[in-house]
Amino acid sequence: MREIIRMVHGSHLYGTNVETSDQDFKGVFVPDGRSILLQRVKNTIKYGSFEERNQPGEEDLVLHSLQKYLHLLCQNQTEALDMLFTPERFWVKDPEPEWLAILANRERFLGKRVAAFVGYCRSQARKFAVKIERYEAIEEIVRFLRIVPDHRIRVSEVLGLEEKLQSIYKAGVEAITLSNGHVIPHLSVCDTRVPMTATVREAYEVYSRKFNEYGKRVSRSSTQDVDWKSMMHAVRIANEAVE
Repeated sequence: MREIIRMVHGSHLYGTNVETSDQDFKGVFVPDGRSILLQRVKNTIKYGSFEERNQPGEEDLVLHSLQKYLHLLCQNQTEALDMLFTPERFWVKDPEPEWLAILANRERFLGKRVAAFVGYCRSQARKFAVKIERYEAIEEIVRFLRIVPDHRIRVSEVLGLEEKLQSIYKAGVEAITLSNGHVIPHLSVCDTRVPMTATVREAYEVYSRKFNEYGKRVSRSSTQDVDWKSMMHAVRIANEAVE
């Protein structure tokens, strides 16, 4: 393959980076002829750990094939538009003629479709509004299950569970109908469900994994009651849509 552009992305592009920020890069490549003929072209290639929160100095790189990038661009996807209007000072390699041709015609890729912008703003604003509540709810059920004396018993046998669920955000017992028609009660906390027939150990492992998925950024945000990073992205994309 041949890269036609590579550029800085993420917080270092938006000017929101801090000392602990990792570095993100985006790029576009033209696949090699063999891959095209054998129809083995990868739409996107990723390098890096891509954890929710990388360590300072770590780098993530995402490369889109030319076809994939143009597809995203025609959909008015925010990622593709950010790349299209990234200033030259953030390029980390000299552009190839294909990228310069795209830039010369970038006005032709712009449209009035804002569905992608609206969807992204909503998703980020939703994180701003409820992520902390979800984080704390999962943390609370994990703590509750951890102190159950016997992790071998079923969830349905845990004393005081129903009373505890009443005090947890988006928690309760939900009846789910399986494909065979059987109805099985499930413990449900923030849309993460575990059968009431599962052991406490199994439920604890499920919710512990969910808790860890929120990552260090949410953990830090919970001490401030606000996920400002998500809200910043929502405002940024809304302004971009207006422009």
